[in-house]
Amino acid sequence: MKDFFTVKSSSEGIYKEKGSKFLSFLRPVSSEENARDILNEIASLHHKSRHVCHALRIGDGGELERANDAGEPKGSAGAPILNQLHSAQLTNVILIVVRYFGGTKLGLGGLNKAYKLAAMDAIDHSVRIKYVAYSTLGISFPYSELGTVQRIIDQNNWKIDKAIYEEPCLFTVSSSELTVIEMKTLLLPVSSLEITK
Repeated sequence: MKDFFTVKSSSEGIYKEKGSKFLSFLRPVSSEENARDILNEIASLHHKSRHVCHALRIGDGGELERANDAGEPKGSAGAPILNQLHSAQLTNVILIVVRYFGGTKLGLGGLNKAYKLAAMDAIDHSVRIKYVAYSTLGISFPYSELGTVQRIIDQNNWKIDKAIYEEPCLFTVSSSELTVIEMKTLLLPVSSLEITK
């Protein structure tokens, strides 16, 4: 899988063309619902603007993608914004571009260029960090197998996200290096182990 990045925090950009002002907002997101909340917040802050266009990518490999022209001609706003997310290999982000109309029509090519450059400016002002995808596994096992499980976790540099030390023990573990199938294979020596998720 090729490397993906996300952003450490919010960033903004701007592009001006023939009186129109394009304000761009790049935000990290954790879900589509989170992205919708951010979009609504930006739209509310800029309720006097002509258009609030956006694109988003979510998932370990940016599997979930959305782009919206928000009233601009089809493909003139959302697509150029999304293309910039692709170029920067960003995931788990939303990029919103707000347009304040300046009185002069830009045409399809002009709009494409304006939305692209506004999006690029927000990306250029961001702090990108490498996105690390984790495989996560929920397991249930007898307390008597705790030592074996702990040894497997330690030997493979897994992260323990959650641990309940009862009978049975319930763990949620994750790995940035192995698939879920590989993790399950390493846990085969643990007797009475059950996969819970």
